[in-house]
Amino acid sequence: MKNQLEFLTNDLLLKQSELYGDAYEKNTCNFLSPTYNDLSVHTLGDWLNSLTTTYDLTKDQKLNLNALINALEFVLKTIDPIRIKDIQTTIVDDIDFLLWRETEKGILELNLEDDGGIIFRSTNRESGKMHKKIFDCEVDFQKLLFNFLA
Repeated sequence: MKNQLEFLTNDLLLKQSELYGDAYEKNTCNFLSPTYNDLSVHTLGDWLNSLTTTYDLTKDQKLNLNALINALEFVLKTIDPIRIKDIQTTIVDDIDFLLWRETEKGILELNLEDDGGIIFRSTNRESGKMHKKIFDCEVDFQKLLFNFLA
């Protein structure tokens, strides 16, 4: 998964570059053909497909992950795409899908539970204090991602 995010991050940085963005977009749009392996992911949709084929997710987890990826398309227009480079993914307790990233301030986690619930957790590195927010229904995925990628 790390190679996918590194490629996606670098691709987004070049596309958003004021100096090279237009030239990069012009030269790559006809030559890149997305694949579904660990070495080349060109779009968020490909990353989503890779995650759903790598992990055995429930229907609710797939719906939430899809909503997160859709929100990420908007969020990446306003934040530095390098922030997605450090996102790690794993399965916790054999059922919950976890996206997490480590920052200078601590660890941020998005836990997509098998029953459709979402838990956002942040742990402060210095104080050890943990902040936890549980979502069972309506979720503002853009706001959630801004907090996760802060």
